[in-house]
Amino acid sequence: MVKTTTTVSGSTSTSVTNTPKTTTSAITPSTTTTSISTAPPGTTTSISTAPPGTTIPISTTLPVTTTDGTTSINTGPATLNYQGASLANGTVGIQYSANINTATGASGITYSLKSGSLLPDGLSLAGGIITGIPTVAGTKQFVIVADASNAVAPVEATFTIVIEEEEPTGPKTYIFEAEYVDFTDVWGSGWSNTQTEWGMVAGDGITTPVSNGMYVAYFVPPAGSLKFAFTSDAVGTGKLTFSMVSEYVKNWFGEFDAIHLNPEIMKLKINGTEISYEVFVLGVNGPTEAFKEYVFLEEFAIRQGENMIEIIMESPNDYFPGRVGGGPNVDYMKIESELNLVMKKTCSTVDEVILRRGY
Repeated sequence: MVKTTTTVSGSTSTSVTNTPKTTTSAITPSTTTTSISTAPPGTTTSISTAPPGTTIPISTTLPVTTTDGTTSINTGPATLNYQGASLANGTVGIQYSANINTATGASGITYSLKSGSLLPDGLSLAGGIITGIPTVAGTKQFVIVADASNAVAPVEATFTIVIEEEEPTGPKTYIFEAEYVDFTDVWGSGWSNTQTEWGMVAGDGITTPVSNGMYVAYFVPPAGSLKFAFTSDAVGTGKLTFSMVSEYVKNWFGEFDAIHLNPEIMKLKINGTEISYEVFVLGVNGPTEAFKEYVFLEEFAIRQGENMIEIIMESPNDYFPGRVGGGPNVDYMKIESELNLVMKKTCSTVDEVILRRGY
């Protein structure tokens, strides 16, 4: 504390007002007394008819900082400034840290989470830093309160953190619906041999546990062909599976049977190269309830950029000898790979297929 004595002389009336401001004055050896008490800001003191040479003590309590013989007096409390922001995104399962210690206007500022606000699950606030390991994906908006001992009042700022899902490890699964391929100039069969192009698509689009309710039927020799085009972001490998059923395939005893598929009956081409394989596709009635996945290749090569997988039905002379009926019906192709794949579609929804099919 500093006590200052003011001598008022040569005047019969003087007004002294305690107004909040910052004043800098030199401390000299002529300062002789100390006396300080608190006077509210705006107080006016009148001094009347004081004889010349009269010494009148005037006191007030002020915060004082002394540097190099200079006294800085700040007569008002500090006003804090605090701005919110969108903080860096986080990822589930990965250590996170973000600094919210950005308020200005005073020293010794403290930070706390406003009552009712919540940080993302797994994170906590301490010393102006949010840290932890996020456990749940999503977006959280919350309010932080900044305060200081000499602040006029605490201030608030709103922050946002987005927590993203953890990047999956291992192969990704891609489903390529058969009814979304390009059927332009593709000829099928059917009971009247008139099922061509999008007319080869069967089903009513009602989803079942194993199908979206649409599939390619009338896929028979000698011209049945499906081309699945897709792109890849890199060179690598994948596992190839088809969801199929052999509708109405029966043996001579009227029992449902299976189609023995191999390159002599149905060719499999990957980027123009014929691939050897062998599967047995079960025959059954009601295909949308009975589609099953059949693994054609445990591993095949995928090139960067454009790729094409094609299945082609061959001559009926080699088509499931000793059996009657049609098939196979194709629901979708599935590829499991660590690469990023994108199917090239002609249609993207069941409604688009229905529009092209005409019913």
